[in-house]
Amino acid sequence: MTKLLQRLHGELVHRHCATTTRGSYLRIVKAFHRRSGGRLDRVGPDDLRRYQVYLPEERKLAVGTVVAEIAALRFFFLRVLKRRDMKEHLPYPKRRRLRRSELCQLKVSHIDSPRMVLRIERGKGGVDREVPLSPTLLVALREYYRWMRPQTYLFPGTKDGWRA
Repeated sequence: MTKLLQRLHGELVHRHCATTTRGSYLRIVKAFHRRSGGRLDRVGPDDLRRYQVYLPEERKLAVGTVVAEIAALRFFFLRVLKRRDMKEHLPYPKRRRLRRSELCQLKVSHIDSPRMVLRIERGKGGVDREVPLSPTLLVALREYYRWMRPQTYLFPGTKDGWRA
């Protein structure tokens, strides 16, 4: 283990970080070191930018995993190397919409009552998936449909107190 990685480990222990956090941060910084190829104390903004593009594009990591990687690198550069200038070069990626947004984007055509499934497009992680539809929920959705008569979106929302 290099001296910088030992310093990282020491700082994590000093801050009473969990064993799993210490292991993850060390693994992440080692992976970054292998990928950047240079000395960790001489890494520049361009190296960080390339690595941040590499994570979701080539490694196909989910946003939450990329956030964990960035957190480890931020900790290393800010707390261990004391390079406050690197914070602006380590932005967290934007997370996908909240799960509530899955409901807002739900269309009438996404309900497949013969198969008893509800299709969710671009849900958590940007993945399309099908969710089992309970008989109770199907009855409630049919009742709602008869009452509101939605055209495209199942829950179209309101504007100025009126249905949009």
